[in-house]
Amino acid sequence: MANSQLNGDIYSHLLSFVSSSSDLVAISQANKELLDLTEPELLYRSIRCKLEDNAVWEHLISSPAHASRVRELTIEGENGRFPPKFTPYDDESTNALSSFRNSDATTEPLTNLFKHTRETTEHSEHLLIQALTSMVNLESFTWDRGQVPLIHEGEEMSRLPTAADDRDAVPDTYIYREDIWTVLRDYTQLRRLKVVDQGRVGSAYTDSRPIFNSTMFTLRNLTHLDFQTTFDESPESGHVSDEDSDGEDLHATVEVLRLRDLLSRCPNIESLSLHLTSYATYNISSFTDITPILSTAHWPQVKSLKLKNIFMRSRTMADFLRAHSSLQTLSAILEFSDQAPFNLQGYEYEIQGILPRLEDVDLPASALRPLLRVMGRPSSLRRISYLEPCDWGASDCQFERDDSYVASLDDVWGSPTEEEPNGLPNLLRGLTNLTSLTTRRVATFSQLRRLIKSTPNLQYIHLDRGSLTLEKNPHSQLLSYLAHWPKLAAYEGEYFWPPEEELELNSERTLSIVRESITICPILGRFCGKMIVPLNSSCRKMEN
Repeated sequence: MANSQLNGDIYSHLLSFVSSSSDLVAISQANKELLDLTEPELLYRSIRCKLEDNAVWEHLISSPAHASRVRELTIEGENGRFPPKFTPYDDESTNALSSFRNSDATTEPLTNLFKHTRETTEHSEHLLIQALTSMVNLESFTWDRGQVPLIHEGEEMSRLPTAADDRDAVPDTYIYREDIWTVLRDYTQLRRLKVVDQGRVGSAYTDSRPIFNSTMFTLRNLTHLDFQTTFDESPESGHVSDEDSDGEDLHATVEVLRLRDLLSRCPNIESLSLHLTSYATYNISSFTDITPILSTAHWPQVKSLKLKNIFMRSRTMADFLRAHSSLQTLSAILEFSDQAPFNLQGYEYEIQGILPRLEDVDLPASALRPLLRVMGRPSSLRRISYLEPCDWGASDCQFERDDSYVASLDDVWGSPTEEEPNGLPNLLRGLTNLTSLTTRRVATFSQLRRLIKSTPNLQYIHLDRGSLTLEKNPHSQLLSYLAHWPKLAAYEGEYFWPPEEELELNSERTLSIVRESITICPILGRFCGKMIVPLNSSCRKMEN
């Protein structure tokens, strides 16, 4: 390569089109000149820092060329997001959380969680906004602070008339003053967005503006959206009450219309992850209905859909799944509840053979069964959560075929409900690519034996909420069964370790169990199991 500034600029420009960091590393090995040219690309390609790292923003503001190299930016959170002793996962009453939030002492303990004042935080946001205007190639942005940006100046306002305008005319267009979201929208190539918002309870400032009132929902052309928010029930937070004819409040939900508008401007969405949870109703069945979003969705390129604490009408979900055969990952879970967010029973005839590319599914058993019954065999499924013994013919738990099931179609799609000798259906038949499985309520070793027979290629097994053994040496029994999975590399869940009072973590007894595990299951590299603990003792996990 000639030693000229022009050639260096040309090469630098060409390197900006190399999207893979590993490809950049390979190019840098060619010669010293290319190493010097690729080094800035590698150094600035991905940045992970806190909002208050002002030196980063000041450097990028003063060096637009370096800012233009940034493709991925992650704003990390503070060390603390929640009030002390109160998190959404505590067993304490949610009334305690509400009382803490509304008490006169709320501001002080919350503010103490954060090192910076409102003024310093706003200053950092201003610097970030300035730096973002030069990140013209930014593709991925993560806001993981837990609290929304303080600067919400992205208000619609009338465009001021210019010299070329008729001064008497009424402005018919609007502009936005810049905030973080509008700068991302107008200056960058943003395609991937992740936002973690813990609402006003997770914010250091009680007067912070709710995320649903922000300009985040004016973004467009996203291909990946991961949105996690926890909201309270105040109208300012975007809370909407669904009421029945008697005026009873049925669900504490967020207003989904803004979210629907955002997704309507993202026709090429490939991955959508939504986690919407109410603080005040964290431990009861109160979830958000996204039927208005799914009923109008047309995402031909969507590959991953993950929903948490969200439900939808079953008819809408059936139509959505039938129209989106490109899905490879499907997850829909209601936390702290065994309820299903939808139920496809009754629609099986209409959705025969759906989701031919599905590889990863995470659904309650009642929602998963109709899906497995209609999927063609052999299947591309690699990971399943959750199934119960009745799903592989090991017990009878009122498993019934739907009235709309047409047995003659088994010759076309393959029979997903072949029966075991006991006459019970086995939904695992034909899932030859299955390598990971999470089960619930496995209660006997005969049920485990049938599971092993149905999943010969399993590499990971999680036995959740089971009660296989409470003997003095539970690992001995379990290992004799786990050894029948020749490819099993990871185990989690059931009682594995001896009673706590007889086990020292650094004792020879512990080491002997580990050695025995390696001998019986030589490729089992990870086993995480519960200890049998005495009454009135807290349960712990031991992992290797």
